[in-house]
Amino acid sequence: MDRYLREHQFLQANLNYNNMILHQKGFSAAELIIAIFVLTIVSTSFYEIAVLSLKISKENKNEMKAAYLAEEGIEAVRNIRDQVAWIDADDGKTGIGEFDIDLNDTYYPIISGNSWELTSIDPGPINNRFNRKVVFKKLSRDPDTGDIEDVYNSVNDDENSRKIITIVTWQENGKDKDVTLISYLTNFNY
Repeated sequence: MDRYLREHQFLQANLNYNNMILHQKGFSAAELIIAIFVLTIVSTSFYEIAVLSLKISKENKNEMKAAYLAEEGIEAVRNIRDQVAWIDADDGKTGIGEFDIDLNDTYYPIISGNSWELTSIDPGPINNRFNRKVVFKKLSRDPDTGDIEDVYNSVNDDENSRKIITIVTWQENGKDKDVTLISYLTNFNY
């Protein structure tokens, strides 16, 4: 009898399971369309985030390269200064060695042989993208503190120091970009 009862329960359970499967409802067309719509929005969002991340990464990479080139421009001028004597001139020029520099004119650091030189002729873009230039300015110091004054004052001119401005420019996505680095040169031999 037990055997008969167990077989009956087993058949009843199978029948209930089959009925449940047969009467179970599936997804309607509206639910399917909504699910596809949500999936499309989510995947499009991930795609847009990935594209934006790559764009920002490329822009950051170019800004980093430009910053390195600006720093290299400053170091090139320091290198030139360290290899030659400082010339003091009263004709609106300042000297870094035998190279007279017209203040406010634009110069371009280049490598000639094994050393840096400054030229007034634009050598063209670096790595087919970046343009670098260097401008020299006079500076003045507060006579009481010795601090560099924000605005040049000819009365307090410091003939043994110069302001160096290195500017690196490039185009990215149709926009002009630039990195500007300011430093100071001192005639440490005076």
